[in-house]
Amino acid sequence: MVHPEPGQPQNVQPDVPPSVVDAPTGDAGWTRVHPLTPAINLVAIIVAVIAGLIAFGQSVLDSIIRAIREGRPPDMGFLDWMGQNGLLWVAAAALAVLLIIGLLNYLLWRAMAYRVDDEAVYLRETLISRKLRSARLDRVQSIDVYQKILPRIFGLAGLVFDVAGGSDSKIEIAYLTRSQAESLRAEMLTRVRAAKQRTAPEAPGTHAGAPTPAAGAVDGQAPTASGTGEGTAITQPDVHARELRTGDTLGARVMRAVHGAAGEVTADAEQTLHEVLAPYRVSPRTDAEGRIVRIPAHIVILSQLFTLGVILLGLLLIAAAGFFIVMTVFFPGRISLTVALSFLPAIFGLLAYARSTFTNANFSASLSEDGLQVARGLLSTSRRTIRLERIQAVRMSQPLLWRLTGWWKVEFNMAGGETGDGDGDNVLLPVGSREQALMMLALALPDPQPSDGIDAHTLFAAAMYADEAAKITDADPAALAAVEQRFVGQPASSRWLDPLTYRRNGWTVTGSMLIIRSGLLTRQVTCTPHARVQSMRWHQGPLQRRFDLASINLDSTAGPIAACVLHQSIPVSWQFFFDHAERTRSAREILDGRTLAAAQQTTPQHEGGTL
Repeated sequence: MVHPEPGQPQNVQPDVPPSVVDAPTGDAGWTRVHPLTPAINLVAIIVAVIAGLIAFGQSVLDSIIRAIREGRPPDMGFLDWMGQNGLLWVAAAALAVLLIIGLLNYLLWRAMAYRVDDEAVYLRETLISRKLRSARLDRVQSIDVYQKILPRIFGLAGLVFDVAGGSDSKIEIAYLTRSQAESLRAEMLTRVRAAKQRTAPEAPGTHAGAPTPAAGAVDGQAPTASGTGEGTAITQPDVHARELRTGDTLGARVMRAVHGAAGEVTADAEQTLHEVLAPYRVSPRTDAEGRIVRIPAHIVILSQLFTLGVILLGLLLIAAAGFFIVMTVFFPGRISLTVALSFLPAIFGLLAYARSTFTNANFSASLSEDGLQVARGLLSTSRRTIRLERIQAVRMSQPLLWRLTGWWKVEFNMAGGETGDGDGDNVLLPVGSREQALMMLALALPDPQPSDGIDAHTLFAAAMYADEAAKITDADPAALAAVEQRFVGQPASSRWLDPLTYRRNGWTVTGSMLIIRSGLLTRQVTCTPHARVQSMRWHQGPLQRRFDLASINLDSTAGPIAACVLHQSIPVSWQFFFDHAERTRSAREILDGRTLAAAQQTTPQHEGGTL
């Protein structure tokens, strides 16, 4: 944003990121990014220009072929102009354009600098107009390091400061040497923690150890029966104060164990991880670098090959190639380059899958006091911190062919900051065993609080595998049968709307979350903590009205997960709607810490649907 002129008010609303906060004047303390930054930016522009020229050449070639087939002289246009004016002039013009772009990049580098202090991080640009962006450290949610393929070649990296408030609130410092980026990140994490601890007691209506609402949160507001309430995640500056909050994630307990461990999971923290995840019957292990999960690149690549989309796309390419070869050999002259170019969409589809695969390759995760630190990437690498307390919903999924290997994928919705539109932004585990998936899900969710006699292992075994759970898992068959009775399925009339999945689809409510089971070819388990539901919507389409059915949507933040209780009978849908509205309101009050006594109260239970 533009720096205010002298005399203009400097006060900034807390929900406006990034903001100018007592911006420093003068040149003291400002640091420029790496001198190779303009060259890297110029190479990126050259690559974009080459891609544009390729697309233009394809269009010209296509028009020439079309003209020849129609028996008319082709419109050479630009090619004629090049012939008349000479390639040398064209090359000189292109070189001049590149020199101008390079000069502008150099001037921009000279005008760009960053500065950090105990209150904020600043980024200024003074090429044409003086611009200064800043982000208060007490509002920084995460600091991530990334390396795109070209900067990685030169050993450079960028830093992204994710500030609460939206997708436009990030401040990016690019590029620094990798060691500088890591050193600056470690320094800024220390300053961010100190800034949040200083400002926590000053929040209105809070006290030491009380939770502080995140950006955009409506204090105390929860969904009502009308479905108009809102709420977002709670950001707690002091990690130790989370002990007072009911409904916090299990990962927060482990984070307290690693507090002060310089981002590494210690032996004590590993023991805490075992104790906290004991109800899930998983055996987490940490390596020498403190990583609790590491997925090699070849596993991620194989997992993408074991998806129906890639297999169908591969078969389409093979069939297209075979058709092209047959037509070329046996019917020469009957096929043109235009037909060959029509196969490009399939190739681009495979490239999109490859990009997703490369993005999540070499995935690893480790726990620190700041959250879950995730590193990933094959050609371009990135490292980010996922604040577990900001996670709003979690989903596990298993495509059909992954059943052969037992793999699962875990995704999440995050409150505030990014919308997660980039590849892998909302991935908690790209692919992993059932035990790894349960561990990551458990760290991102509160204690499920099932009824007496049922543990989390049995609960999620039934949610993941339904009637096949006894064959696939080691859960007690009697306990599985008890859990299965607690899942509310769809009525028989819904088979006309869900002929393949209505037998598997179901939902159940525990003391802390709603669990929705769905999917046939791709198994899915969606978990939405009561305290994270922003609003609810009861709706009935024309076909549902014909069969006396209705669905309830549970609105969360932007992300890949959309929780929905599908195709319930009218009485069940209304009872769930009103009961769950009250249940989520009570859970939010407990999470906000306004009434700890409410933690002992019994929330409304739907007969046969509550664990």
